[in-house]
Amino acid sequence: MRDGTSYYPPGGGMMSNGDASSDFAYQMQLRRRLEFIETTIAQHEAEIRARMGIGEAAPVELRARFRIEESFAIEIYDPARHIELRF
Repeated sequence: MRDGTSYYPPGGGMMSNGDASSDFAYQMQLRRRLEFIETTIAQHEAEIRARMGIGEAAPVELRARFRIEESFAIEIYDPARHIELRF
């Protein structure tokens, strides 16, 4: 261009904004997995509470732990009760 700006097409693993396309793909995969887990937990709340031994009225705070080195496993755990579920 006349002003000295160079334009280039995405390729070589880089997107036009300079981010790595693999990072974007990883982020999207992570978001899809989290949405799936969130939906699964909501749909099967009673069964999950029963397996974890948590009463129906008891408050629960679940957290996620990511095991990327282990085939992208996601563990959902209750820090107060030291119980975890692996997805």
